[in-house]
Amino acid sequence: MTDERLERIESILQATVVLTQQNREDIAQLTGEVRTIAGSFERTNECLNQFITQAESDQQFFRNEVTGIRTEVKRIVEHLFGQSPDQEERLAKSLAKSLINPNQFFIQRR
Repeated sequence: MTDERLERIESILQATVVLTQQNREDIAQLTGEVRTIAGSFERTNECLNQFITQAESDQQFFRNEVTGIRTEVKRIVEHLFGQSPDQEERLAKSLAKSLINPNQFFIQRR
């Protein structure tokens, strides 16, 4: 081989070494960034799970409160208007229309 050809091979090998080192550095940087993103996803997932758990708890609390209010209103109506089945049925229907349906404010999870 000629000296010129050997110098050409040497320069190619040196360029290969430089590119390989740059690739290693890039891979190390990307690995760190992927770990950071994975950690962020994990924290976001934990926050989302806490939010969902709290929302389900709040939903159940409000359902219980509305049920309690309905029961109390019915008791008050019965106390005020007596036990007349006809009156009670009409008042119950009227109250049912006017009371809030707790499910209309919540998205049902399936």
